[in-house]
Amino acid sequence: MNIIQRLVQEDKLKKAIDHLLSNCIWDDQEKREIILLAGQFTENDKNDRLGLMDRRSLGVIKNRIRNAILVYADKCKGIEEEIDLYKNSSFSLNNFIGLGNEPGWSLSITDQYIIFVSDYGEKTHVYEITDKFFGEKIWHFRSNKLLLETRMAISVTITKETWKDNMSGLKYDFRVEITENFRHYIGVGQLKNEAAHNKG
Repeated sequence: MNIIQRLVQEDKLKKAIDHLLSNCIWDDQEKREIILLAGQFTENDKNDRLGLMDRRSLGVIKNRIRNAILVYADKCKGIEEEIDLYKNSSFSLNNFIGLGNEPGWSLSITDQYIIFVSDYGEKTHVYEITDKFFGEKIWHFRSNKLLLETRMAISVTITKETWKDNMSGLKYDFRVEITENFRHYIGVGQLKNEAAHNKG
């Protein structure tokens, strides 16, 4: 039993929702759903205190909220779990490179920074990572902190799937999608020690 399930068992639903929002990693859609759930709980609690609904209706809504929290509790991947998943993954930031064409670009990522070289090497932007998510076959990074400049943002999504380079026709093990200040790039990615394999 994790802490959220224990809080639900103790009927501490507000604390359980707070824990979901502050200690679990969600995508934007899931976070909106949990915020909506928090609003439903607040509304139901207010109706209970003010006697605006009968006990049966209040109980039905509370049970729905409780069940929804338990569903999210099963999905919750906390910060510590996320770090463990990353450490145990065959995907290594320091061993990864992303590549693309028209205009030529490359991507590398460290534990702290996204390094994006674009326009055939004419531009190099170094971002401090402000948000990241590691799934089983997808890795996502975001930043709005471009070192030495302002008003720039980047989003990087790396997916473990076979993807073909649009110029060479070679197949790679990763698909890379980048959005930098509304400019969109799609390319391939590889682990550096597997480069020769991909070209074979």
